[in-house]
Amino acid sequence: MILKDLAKSYIKKAKVRLEMLEFLYKKEAYSDVIREAQETVELATKAMLRHRGIEPPKLISKNFQKVKKRKRAFILWRHRFYSHRGIHSGRCTLSHRGC
Repeated sequence: MILKDLAKSYIKKAKVRLEMLEFLYKKEAYSDVIREAQETVELATKAMLRHRGIEPPKLISKNFQKVKKRKRAFILWRHRFYSHRGIHSGRCTLSHRGC
């Protein structure tokens, strides 16, 4: 598929999502409104880039994995730090123990 055709497809999808936003807002499903609005902006942004012949970068998933890995490492460090000192903060999110 040519980039301009793909851009048109993305714009069409974004317009459908905009219609869904009104429906979700009337139903007071605010968390869904936020999620769908973010998707709409993402689709429109990708459409504009592809229309100009630019392929959007796919770095988001790699960055997300790095953040997730760092967060897990921090949780493990915090657990070890507090448990070695006999302190149980009640904020432990590890499933193997109730701290």
